[in-house]
Amino acid sequence: MKTTALAACFTAALLIASVAHAESLKVPETISGGVLNIRTGPGTNYALVGAAPAGTVFKWDGRATCTARRDGIRGADWCRVNYNGAFGWASRAGLMPVSNPSTGVNSSTEPLDNNLVCEAPEVLIGADLIADPNPVIRVEVSYAPDTRSWEVFHYFAKGGAVSRTEQYAIRDLSDSKRTLWTGTLYRNRAKVMFGEVKAESDESYYIESIFDGRKLEMQSRAKCHWAADDVAPASAPPPQPFGLQQQSGAD
Repeated sequence: MKTTALAACFTAALLIASVAHAESLKVPETISGGVLNIRTGPGTNYALVGAAPAGTVFKWDGRATCTARRDGIRGADWCRVNYNGAFGWASRAGLMPVSNPSTGVNSSTEPLDNNLVCEAPEVLIGADLIADPNPVIRVEVSYAPDTRSWEVFHYFAKGGAVSRTEQYAIRDLSDSKRTLWTGTLYRNRAKVMFGEVKAESDESYYIESIFDGRKLEMQSRAKCHWAADDVAPASAPPPQPFGLQQQSGAD
């Protein structure tokens, strides 16, 4: 009963925080190259119209439009943003939701209050398949129930980060009893991942499971806490997202 109540409170807290932060998008301080490319359309094949520096906050246009990229590359959606008084498009993988300052919530805070920050994942199944010289040291998870959208970043010991939305075609499966996503791997559709936030014995965990067909190939679990309580370890180098570079900035 306690676990169920915790899960319900956790989901409710995510809902309240996410709605409060859903009105703007920010270029994170960790963006590769320090800037995010703004283009005339949703893809790298469209003309470059500008480069928004880290820390830039966009208000979504009235339609809050995000759409599948149109450059033949599998990856995150692109969002229509107002940049320097004109509309352009930026990759959703290079943006994070923040609050509208009129709500009274500090929109410059990073990471977001509605993010969960998780420790290095413990591999429960499939540890024999891993020989990684650059292991994951931190995972950040954000879920917005109003848009049913997820952001999951894995940060590495030697710097750099990967976004699950860049790797997987994420689909939200959350309901009143669970907070869960699933997605097929873009480069190998036979592999399917599930990511779930769970409350167990007064603790919060983020669990990822990878299936190859019907076979559970790997499963990991990371203990989590709210981002507001996070203190980055002094010994860890500042993470720099990679895989997003496009000449002068990230796409």
